[in-house]
Amino acid sequence: MTLRHFTKAATIAFTISKQNHPIHYHRQKQQLLLDQLKTNQLYKTSSRTMSSSQTLDNNNDLSQIRKAKQILRKEVRSKLNNLSQEQISLQSNQVWQSLYKLPQYQSAKSVGLFLSMPKGEICTEVPSQQVLKDGKDLYVPRVGLDFEQCDMDMIKVSTPTSTIGGNNKNASSPFYKDWPKNKWNIPEAPRDIEYELAQPGSIDLLIVPGLAFDRFGGRLGQGKGYYDRFIEKMKKKVEFDGITDTATTSSTGSSTKLLLVAVGLEPSCIDDSIPRLGHDEIMDIVIFPETMFMVKET
Repeated sequence: MTLRHFTKAATIAFTISKQNHPIHYHRQKQQLLLDQLKTNQLYKTSSRTMSSSQTLDNNNDLSQIRKAKQILRKEVRSKLNNLSQEQISLQSNQVWQSLYKLPQYQSAKSVGLFLSMPKGEICTEVPSQQVLKDGKDLYVPRVGLDFEQCDMDMIKVSTPTSTIGGNNKNASSPFYKDWPKNKWNIPEAPRDIEYELAQPGSIDLLIVPGLAFDRFGGRLGQGKGYYDRFIEKMKKKVEFDGITDTATTSSTGSSTKLLLVAVGLEPSCIDDSIPRLGHDEIMDIVIFPETMFMVKET
């Protein structure tokens, strides 16, 4: 695996040239638009949050970036869906082995981890149990009752052999084996049981899913904004030692920042920079089967 380092100055914001041609919806014009967006990107260094002068506020520009993202989503989904289960299993294992070796993972006392879709996504069954075996607190997603609101929280799981939401007596079976599945066919905690919800400072390391990532920490999600909203909620300013900052206070009382670790299969590795809007979160570390990008000093 290759390891590449990028400083905070390497994170990028996008502005789109106003000379872009009008957008048409048939396939040839969509590809032309994507090529134009790549050609006309003006790269600017930025900190984790773009300044107001860098935020895209032109409606035409916003529309073009959203359309470019839609095109990229379609391309990546097609490639991911063509992977066999054997390929997904092999690549997933490579990614997780790299994660376990990270000092940031080893020192984390709590981890947030998504539960994977049945196909076309890195498999999280093994790490969902490994995190607990490593003695860490594990938080997994639960979306809002109203899917249109695109709201999400994370609930705390107890042990690998937990009977939360079912009668799981097989230690080799995932704790969510008997959980009901949501509209995406992803296991989700039953709603008739109370759980401890993640608060700012609850999670040290958040493993973030996505359709695609680039070497600058750019992320292309499914388009609903679940994780962007959740991450922003977890990064709320709190006061520690008399100082107000975006850092949070962990359960041990020490100051910490939520570390964002993106994971993806090979088709999710994008050579070009992913178009980004002002609200799009930048990842700290990006892990692929054969490559890892350390985007910021952590």
